[in-house]
Amino acid sequence: MFKYTVNQKKIIVVLMLINTLAFLVNFFNTQRYINSDFKPKTYILTDCTPGYFKDYYRYKNKTYYYRHKQEKFWPFTEFFESSSKGRFRGLFVDYDHTEFLIYSVLIFGIPVVGRILNQKEEKE
Repeated sequence: MFKYTVNQKKIIVVLMLINTLAFLVNFFNTQRYINSDFKPKTYILTDCTPGYFKDYYRYKNKTYYYRHKQEKFWPFTEFFESSSKGRFRGLFVDYDHTEFLIYSVLIFGIPVVGRILNQKEEKE
């Protein structure tokens, strides 16, 4: 039976905390920014705004919102706005449930794959 080592458990906890923070910041549209008089806003975590959920529909007197489709997979997204201002959009910009699920599987799966490969090498 596979068991994670103490060091692997510590790394998994830290990575899952970062993964969860990135997801929740975007899910709840939490934005924090640094504002100065000389340059545009610099977002710290994400540039999600309350207007992010612009498309909606009503069903049985309830309002349901569509999330705008992200264009790129994190970290292959645009961290800087391509306008003339070139503001920083945040560290976890465009991070949604797909990244959360894939990175969670990777965080828990890489130690398992490493152990399997080590066992094959020991048998040879």
